[in-house]
Amino acid sequence: LVQNVIKSIREIRSQYNISPKVRLKASANAPETKAAILNENVGLVCRLAGLDEFVAGAGVEKPKNAAGAIVDEMQVYLHDAIDPAAERKRIEKQKQQIENGLKGIQAKLGNENFISRAKPEVVDQARAKLAELSEQMAAIEKHLSELED
Repeated sequence: LVQNVIKSIREIRSQYNISPKVRLKASANAPETKAAILNENVGLVCRLAGLDEFVAGAGVEKPKNAAGAIVDEMQVYLHDAIDPAAERKRIEKQKQQIENGLKGIQAKLGNENFISRAKPEVVDQARAKLAELSEQMAAIEKHLSELED
């Protein structure tokens, strides 16, 4: 769990070209059990992710201009990491890719020949992918609405 959070913070730094030398703050919105584990290991997270401060909790809100990543069932935020205009453009592009994926899977599942002729495992995989993409779309919509604030 701790490794995954550190890895996601490092990936955010890499994605936004933030030097490891720049000390930032980070937080995580996590279920109580996972938050407790992370808070017990704050020193390790800060040292290995190049942070000044890290806090995890069940009600942690996403700060303005924070970059986020989803790790297991948690949201990890790296504070003051993004330019809102550039982030909006990046998220819009990601949204378009997910919409295209959703259209393809919805067309497959809407085709009676596919449902009746495909193996049940393949149909189940398509339904699972549809659910996964729908969740991702909801997360992207939420990010976009947060950027508008």
